[in-house]
Amino acid sequence: MKERLLKPQMRLNENLSFNQLLESVSEDRRIVIQKLHRSIINNLCVVESDSLRGINSKTCFEKDPPILFGIGVGGKEPSKGLPFDVLSMILTAEQTRRITGNGQCYILCADDAAITNIRRRDGFTQEKITRTILAKKELLQLVVDILDLSDHFTIFLGSEISKIINKESKNIFNDIVSDISSNFEEGQYFALETAQMYSLIGNGTGGIKIGWYAGKLEKYSVRVFDEQWFDIFYREYCRNRSFDDNASLFYVKAGVSLRSEKNNIIKEAPYTTYDPTSRLLLRPDEQVIDKLDRAISDRSTNASRYIEEYYLRLAKLFREVILDQQQNADIQRTIPEEIQSIYNFIFERNEDEAKRLWDFGFKD
Repeated sequence: MKERLLKPQMRLNENLSFNQLLESVSEDRRIVIQKLHRSIINNLCVVESDSLRGINSKTCFEKDPPILFGIGVGGKEPSKGLPFDVLSMILTAEQTRRITGNGQCYILCADDAAITNIRRRDGFTQEKITRTILAKKELLQLVVDILDLSDHFTIFLGSEISKIINKESKNIFNDIVSDISSNFEEGQYFALETAQMYSLIGNGTGGIKIGWYAGKLEKYSVRVFDEQWFDIFYREYCRNRSFDDNASLFYVKAGVSLRSEKNNIIKEAPYTTYDPTSRLLLRPDEQVIDKLDRAISDRSTNASRYIEEYYLRLAKLFREVILDQQQNADIQRTIPEEIQSIYNFIFERNEDEAKRLWDFGFKD
């Protein structure tokens, strides 16, 4: 009989206090952790408290640890585009990499996990999964190339992870997938994500995973699948099987729907949308100013103010990481104008290729 590892009231374990954490590590590691602490506090796109708790004293921060984040095809159906909000994950990964040394940033495009939805959910076919994930992958490659980050980013399909990890890690990967699929109710999706995390950033010197976070779990049903449930499962599985757990877990704020209204703020994955009209899309012909002007026009509502603040923070992070400007520097343009300037920066020389990728991946 299969065991259920996740329980309804589970939370990610509280880590040591920051001072206890510093006292428990070597001097070299302490120096890097202190820099990470400042970075997390100053990065306006990061969920501060949960990311600080996610610092793992076992991660070898002083040894150029790898950094990982994943993007999916979609949950209830294949995504209908790639939102602009995914930049928060790219920029946070690069900022973290600069602090921790010269490690590689991995972006895992999870086609293998999406395959588990074929015949289970409408819209998932092998062809649609392939088109959607390849479009996302190549759009992300286009972005990291133009931002001059490609030397430090490796973007790959989950189904091709054997090209990234060594033979020993691949054997461990296969063992974890088999074990979870056979012995735990959470199934193949959790099995793949756990095996990916462990083989890329969990064992050896460890590494850092950057996830996204919608809010405190007690505010939502378990069907709100931000990264917390996967990370809780990962921690519990490592504990259950007595595996070394050397991964640190950081979180950026969830993406935001432009359909949020009044006090109803709708948070979604930074890299997936089921309604392209409700998100700011990472495409060259996006109606940036029109969409944002409409979304933030009524500043008397919490939703409008939240959306404006979300994109202000993302614009400031872009300025710091890519343009080498301080995040606390004043922005003279309106927020829609500032975001439009980022689009211009990214797509000025790549418009035709980006349009081709959108037509390939997302055109019905």
